[in-house]
Amino acid sequence: MITILFIIGALISYAIIYRLRIYLLSKNVLDIPNERSSHTIPTPRGGGIGITLTVIGLSLIYCIFKGSYKEVIFLLICSGMATLGWIDDRVGGLSSSRRFVIQILLASFIIALYGGIQFLPFPSPLNISLGIIAIPVSIIWIVGITNIYNFMDGIDGIAGTQGVVAGLSWYFYAGETTSGVIGLIIAGGCAGFLLLNWHPAKIFMGDVGSAFLGFIFAGLPFISSNEISTPLPFYSMAIFLWFFLLDGSFTMIRRILKREKIWEAHRTHIYQRLTQTGLKHSSVVLLIIGLYMILIPIFFYQFKKGMQYFNWTTLLIAFILFISYLTILLVRNNRLKKSVN
Repeated sequence: MITILFIIGALISYAIIYRLRIYLLSKNVLDIPNERSSHTIPTPRGGGIGITLTVIGLSLIYCIFKGSYKEVIFLLICSGMATLGWIDDRVGGLSSSRRFVIQILLASFIIALYGGIQFLPFPSPLNISLGIIAIPVSIIWIVGITNIYNFMDGIDGIAGTQGVVAGLSWYFYAGETTSGVIGLIIAGGCAGFLLLNWHPAKIFMGDVGSAFLGFIFAGLPFISSNEISTPLPFYSMAIFLWFFLLDGSFTMIRRILKREKIWEAHRTHIYQRLTQTGLKHSSVVLLIIGLYMILIPIFFYQFKKGMQYFNWTTLLIAFILFISYLTILLVRNNRLKKSVN
């Protein structure tokens, strides 16, 4: 049943995006390369519509059938974020302040529905009560992940692959709960998209997909904390999104220190800089998949054992893997400089 749901999600997503690509080409709705782009050929943009329609549609059917009406509201709020992304794609970019205000408003709806993050999302003893700052921390969590996911959608296959990894991981974490099944449907929708987005991409996701995925992944732990007693849902989601969150945060801090405007488009994320050293888009994505194949099994090993010190072991290994990822970039950059000189 559950495997079939993943396959159905992938097939529906692929079918919608395949037809959508033909339509976008006929209307000349293309992402034209510029100096900040990682692609060189004009490519249709908006494939995230297929992911969104698949995830919202199948999840609504499942939630209504199961009687999870609170999650129906959750999905409608998530569709609001997808709509914001679609408008952003269509008009060529809303102002950052207007987009930010709407994101905070939608995040507030999620918090009003489920409540805020009650404890700092770290293993014991740092899982301290947040008290009066629970609401602002919750807003930062949702809006932060939404924007990082959006910023990280910069080369072929990377955002879709992250969606498959995080969606499947969340399903194995939460099981056949409502949030777990939604995670599985997300993975299926992203898998269907990847069939047309793997390098060289035939269509791009656009903000309608990347903002939606970041928002719904940020929201799933709120459902989980209300429906099951599985420990550390926010910590777990952070692990499943690890290389997106760390690359996005590291690059943001780096740009702030250089006094650059963090909301402006750029090509300085680690994954983008790796492609600039000569790696293909697919090679960078496969590298990230390989790192996740080390991290995720370690996470589930400690999760199965249920021993607190394993949580810290996983977090330490996660940081080591990210440092390894960054080191690969530094080594390749040095080799490139030597070859030029």
